[in-house]
Amino acid sequence: MTANSDSPEKPILVFDFGNVIIDIDYQQCHNNFQTLLDVQWEEKIPIEMQEWIVLLETGEISEETFLWKFQSKYNAQLNPRDIIDCWNSMLTGIPKGRLELLAGIATQYDTYLLSNTNSIHLGWIRRYLKREYDCEDFDTKYFNQTFYSHEIGMVKPNENIYAYVTQQIGCAPSDILFFDDLFDNVEAARSFGWQARLHDPKEGLEQQFDSSFQVV
Repeated sequence: MTANSDSPEKPILVFDFGNVIIDIDYQQCHNNFQTLLDVQWEEKIPIEMQEWIVLLETGEISEETFLWKFQSKYNAQLNPRDIIDCWNSMLTGIPKGRLELLAGIATQYDTYLLSNTNSIHLGWIRRYLKREYDCEDFDTKYFNQTFYSHEIGMVKPNENIYAYVTQQIGCAPSDILFFDDLFDNVEAARSFGWQARLHDPKEGLEQQFDSSFQVV
């Protein structure tokens, strides 16, 4: 991976994971949980469940506690595997061309990954990458460093996560160009001093780069 130490004019690229690199289908997950739990939710999942997710994504609760919360709230007889399958059903995969794009970008820029995620999803992704692409070195092949919220105990859009990543990279905030699909995350990054782009998942990451892997 090419370092940028001799090319300071190039930004350091930080990518979100979901809906930037891996495609996400929130509605599919929402529908599957309604079926499994025999509930009817409105447009969003309940606040209580959102709180469980944040706890899981910051590493404050274990996978077992996360699953138990569903059993305790909805049905003690729920099969943990069924809960896991529903939770992972939002993950729909990474197009092959996107990995090829990341490999090309990594020859031109220092690249990092910053994701609000959890050990259940990350386990699924790693198995998927091994199965579909025989890739067991995703974190190091495509990035200088990866930052997963459940491992560092911080989540976007809280300011401390941007400060932590900036310190770990060892650069000025303005040196970073961040790609994320959520407005709040992008605005928080900009407030901290990062350059940031709101990424439209419908367009694909490919639209952000030209044929020589330069940011457009």
